[in-house]
Amino acid sequence: MNFLSQLKQYDRKGDKELSLSDFTEIVLNTKVIISEEEIEELFNDFCKDNKQTKTINYELFLSKLIIELNPRRENIVKMAFDKLDTEKGGIINLSEIKTFFNSKNCPLVYAAIMSEEDFYNSFMESFLTYHNIYRSAKIKK
Repeated sequence: MNFLSQLKQYDRKGDKELSLSDFTEIVLNTKVIISEEEIEELFNDFCKDNKQTKTINYELFLSKLIIELNPRRENIVKMAFDKLDTEKGGIINLSEIKTFFNSKNCPLVYAAIMSEEDFYNSFMESFLTYHNIYRSAKIKK
């Protein structure tokens, strides 16, 4: 289960807010080497807006984890987007991703642990969950 899925699983009210105890349990499950004191300090840094509820918004937390790409990596992402954008409209349909998706050389597929279709479905589930988009959605440049 990916990190976002774990966060959503602990969000019992559906309000995208987590308590310190839930946040601590999730972070400790990631196997990141971090003490409970450091987790509490991190939590408190994000709890400033919600001092009354003593919760953090996990979408805000995740948005702070995203780093800017250096120019070289940004160029690679742009080249990949341009290749996937077959209609050259600045939008990628999810069907276009499937057209170019090739998992034959993936170690799990190569070792016959997963089928190509299962790997594709697993990838898309993670991708869609992370980007919070639905199968009918489009990805914009």
